[in-house]
Amino acid sequence: ELCAGQVDPANCGALAACLSTHARDAVVSSRLAKVLEAVGRDDAVADLLCDVCGLEHLILGLEKASAPDHVLHVVALLDRVASLEKMRARLGTKQYITILNQVCLDHMGRGPIVEHVISIFGKLCTEEGAVAIQMEANVPYTLKWALQTHSAAKRLCEKCVLNASRLVAGNDDARTGYVCEQVTPELVASLETHNGDADFVVAVLKCFGAFSLHDPSILAMVSHGVTEKVVSATERHGDHAQLLRTAVELFGNLGAAEDDDLDARCTALLLEGGAVDAIGSILDSCRARIDGDALALIGACFDALYNLANDTNAAAAVVEGGLCEACVHCARVYDACDALVVQGVKLIGVLTYDSNAVQRLSRCGAAAVLADALRSRADDHDFVYDAILGLANLVTLDENAAAFRHDTKRLDALGDVLEAHGDDEDIATFALKALVRLAADDGISKAIAELVGKVARAAPDLAEKPQTLAFELIAHLAYVPENRVALVAQG
Repeated sequence: ELCAGQVDPANCGALAACLSTHARDAVVSSRLAKVLEAVGRDDAVADLLCDVCGLEHLILGLEKASAPDHVLHVVALLDRVASLEKMRARLGTKQYITILNQVCLDHMGRGPIVEHVISIFGKLCTEEGAVAIQMEANVPYTLKWALQTHSAAKRLCEKCVLNASRLVAGNDDARTGYVCEQVTPELVASLETHNGDADFVVAVLKCFGAFSLHDPSILAMVSHGVTEKVVSATERHGDHAQLLRTAVELFGNLGAAEDDDLDARCTALLLEGGAVDAIGSILDSCRARIDGDALALIGACFDALYNLANDTNAAAAVVEGGLCEACVHCARVYDACDALVVQGVKLIGVLTYDSNAVQRLSRCGAAAVLADALRSRADDHDFVYDAILGLANLVTLDENAAAFRHDTKRLDALGDVLEAHGDDEDIATFALKALVRLAADDGISKAIAELVGKVARAAPDLAEKPQTLAFELIAHLAYVPENRVALVAQG
C-alpha cells in the first residue's frame, strides 16, 4: 500500500487477468485484488486502471471468488470508479448489476462488502436504464435485507436510504409501490435506531416524501408507525429547521391521499400518532423566533394542516389545539409575507366547513383578516376562491358583520370580486352568499345598496345559481325603504 503510487497502472492489465483466472485461489486472488485496489485509490488512476484491466475481469471474477477479501477489494475499487460518469454506463449493464447484487446477497453478513455494493447501486441510479435493471434484479429486496442485517451501521443504512430514494425518483407508481413495500418497515425502525442523527432522519423523511406521492404507499407508511417516529424526531431536534420542515411536509403529503376512504384511514392514524399536536408545537416555536426559516416553516405548517383539515376529525383536532388562533394571528401579523398569507387564508377557508372552527375563527377576527387580504389580492383567482369561501361561511354568524359595518372598503372588495370573477360560478356564488347574509344587518344594508350596481351589472352574465342569489340580494335590500332610491339609481 505504501508503494502503490510507484506502480504504473498501465502495467496492471495482466494482474486483472490473473485475478479472473485464479479467482478460486483465495490467497492469490485476495493479494491480487488488494494490489489493484491500492493502485486505484486515486480517481484518475482508477479510471485508467479499469480501462487497462477491463471491468469484465474485475466483475466476472467475483462470481468465482472464494475469498471475502478478494470480493471486498474489488467492490471497493468498483465503488470508486462508479463515481466517474464515463464508467457508470459501463458498470450499469444487466450482467454486471445482477452479479453485484448476488455478491451482496452472498456476503450479506459482511458489512463493508454490502456497503460498497449498495453505494455502487446508488451511484448507478443516475441512469434510468440502470434503475430499471436494478428493479428487475430485485435490488429493493437486497436493500431490505441489508437494512435488517446491519440496522446499527448508520453509514450503510444511509446508503440504502439514498438508493431507495433514487429508485423511486421517476414517479413510477408500480416501482414506488414495490420499493415502499420492501423497505418501509426497516426505514421506520431505522428512524428509532438513529434518531439522534438529524441528517440521517432528514434523508429518511425525504425518502418517505417520495413514497408519499403514491397513494397506497401512504397507508403502508402510517400503518407501520411512521407518524410516531417522525413526531419523536421533531421533539428531539426542535432547532433543526430542515428536519422540521421536511417532517411537516411529509405530514401534509400523508394527509393528502386522493381516495376519500384511504385518506380517512390515513388521517385517523396521523391523528392517533400525534401529527397535529406536533405541527402545533412547531408553529408555537416558530412564532417565538421569526426569521426567514421560521416564516417558510409556518407556511409549510399551514399547508400540512390544510391537507389534514379536510377530514372532520382532523379539523376538530386543529380547533382543539388552538391552531385557528395561531393561523389568524400569523396571517394578520405577517401580512407583508405574501406566500404566508396565501397559505393561511387557504387553511382558514377549509376550516370554515367546521362549525366549531367558525366560532373560534370568528372570535379571533378571521373575517376582517380575510376581507383585508382579499382587497389587496383581488387579481389572484385561487386566492380569491379561498378567501371568499371562508368569508361566505364566516358571515353565517352575525358577529362577523362587525368587520364590515365600519369599513365600507371591505364591502367594496366583495363587489370588486363579483365584477372581476363573475365568470367563475363558485366564486360568484360565495360572494353573493356573503352579501345576502350581510344584507340582513340593518347597519350594513344601506352600504350594500350603494354598491349593488356592481351586482346588477354582473347579474345578466352570471350562471343560474349566483344569478338567483343576485336577485335574492336585491329583494332583501328592497325591503328597506331607504335602500330603494339607491337601488333604482344604480339600475
